[in-house]
Amino acid sequence: MTAMPSEPTSGPRHVEHTVTAEDAGERADVILGRRVPALSRRQARSLARAGHLRVDGLKRPPSTRAREGQVLRLALDDEPSSPELAARLDALEVLAETPDFVYVHKPAGVHTVALTPQQPGVLATAVAERWPECAGASEDPREGGAVHRLDRPTSGVVAFARSPEIWARARKAFSAEQVRKRYLAVCLDLGARERGAAMTWPPALPEGGLRGWVLPAEVEAHPRAELGSLAGIDTATATHPSFRVRAPLGRVAREAEIPSHTAVRLDGQRASSVVHPLAQASATSTGAQPWLLALELETGRRHQARCHLAWIGLPIVGDSLYGPRAGATPPTSGSTAAGSSPSSTSETAPGSSTGRSDMCELAHTPTSILLHAHGLDLSAAFPDERTVFAPVPAGFWPPSF
Repeated sequence: MTAMPSEPTSGPRHVEHTVTAEDAGERADVILGRRVPALSRRQARSLARAGHLRVDGLKRPPSTRAREGQVLRLALDDEPSSPELAARLDALEVLAETPDFVYVHKPAGVHTVALTPQQPGVLATAVAERWPECAGASEDPREGGAVHRLDRPTSGVVAFARSPEIWARARKAFSAEQVRKRYLAVCLDLGARERGAAMTWPPALPEGGLRGWVLPAEVEAHPRAELGSLAGIDTATATHPSFRVRAPLGRVAREAEIPSHTAVRLDGQRASSVVHPLAQASATSTGAQPWLLALELETGRRHQARCHLAWIGLPIVGDSLYGPRAGATPPTSGSTAAGSSPSSTSETAPGSSTGRSDMCELAHTPTSILLHAHGLDLSAAFPDERTVFAPVPAGFWPPSF
């Protein structure tokens, strides 16, 4: 028996399904996607990965094989709509319009697309209301024509296709790594006080680090002046060279209190990020050194910027998933030294960076981090398009701690 979505007086909406003999032995997300009206397996899987699935009252991953008689419960909304969020979407900032795309500025704390039907506070819904053709561009109308996504706590430019043909071509361009993506991130060098010296670039990896995974960037000239002028930021305080992080990334399932996340894994997918140090600010009262970094993501893995920066010891301010945690120790399992015989599933888990656990909470709310999708360039696949930039949010740099 399946319960329809609840209409709560408080707390999140949810659906419940009691596993039948016919369902027994199948994955929980498959069962829910089949049995719950208006809920696809993809949506069920996404919600379960986010920690919203319970089997007989216990949190379980989407791959859980259900037994007859068990009760599957899936929370549909992880937060109620708020007047503040609605106002931010009503004041949607349009960055550019072309015959093929609409580019908008996603605020931090807003979902790019809906995970569930009628989910409030979604960017794609706001776009579809103003540009109805976008809703019909994507295979799933709830995606509103979005050709890519930003994490909920990340701000910046998002592109929406205006026709099914353009949407399909754009998705292929992202898969083929033909899209240039520029980010700005405020990070913390947590070891500055202990070192008593300036940061070494590229950063030194932890003891036993993977050699050859952090390399000088193969760029003809440092784009600091260009990037700084585009962002309206003085870059005179940083003179460090650019570098490239080539560390494979893979998905790690939710376990205990650690949500599903991305990690550096020896069996992961190829992932490459070019990092340009732009500026540095005065050290905080706890000795951490704030840095403003520009990133160019040469691949498009989930949480790539957040994971790569945390892995080299520069967690993004506000990132409680990949930033350091209390009692954390330096990562070792995922940073196997060259010449050893690592397991193919070795990984560096989130929260394993060295440093003070309280620093990741600076300038942080639960729905925002200091990561901004500053520029998006689709011209390699669409010659008539130009790079579109999203203004840097107020208070992003210099940080106020």
